[in-house]
Amino acid sequence: MNKLLCQVCGGPAVDTEPRLIPWLLTKTVFERTGLDSGRTNAPPTCWSCIPKALEQCPMLRADFTLYTVRAVETVGVLADLYRPGVFREPIPTAHNVFVPWDAPRYHPRTLAVAQVLELHGMKSVGPLLGHMRCRQSVSLPSLLSLSLLRPALTQSKTRDRPLERPILLSMRW
Repeated sequence: MNKLLCQVCGGPAVDTEPRLIPWLLTKTVFERTGLDSGRTNAPPTCWSCIPKALEQCPMLRADFTLYTVRAVETVGVLADLYRPGVFREPIPTAHNVFVPWDAPRYHPRTLAVAQVLELHGMKSVGPLLGHMRCRQSVSLPSLLSLSLLRPALTQSKTRDRPLERPILLSMRW
């Protein structure tokens, strides 16, 4: 995640010019924290692999939003929390909760599952097809299958709700 590698091909996901990072997100792995920022534990996807990701990932087929991101910052982990039991065996107390780096009182009883990144400078991408046509690594069948999904690409799927910043925030799965 720190190297911003594509979750499909493992290559760099950052555009060489203008240094934007394409990010496919679903409601289950994204939490908005500001007007142009949010947290996720999902890695980015390079422009060339977006058609393949949309074709092969059932979660993305059901619901997704494509963003370009200007910067990322590691902010914590998605984790399971434990407490010591009677004979010091760990007893689970919470599953899949966000534990920020600045909450050290939870760190001794945390078993990290995934790194969580804060995405900054997020912009929803509308007409994706035009951008992808200029990429030579995208095949014509991929473009044709993506054009069938074009109405879904142009719809905004962000959640409008009050911002909450509890110390532990459950990510829905």
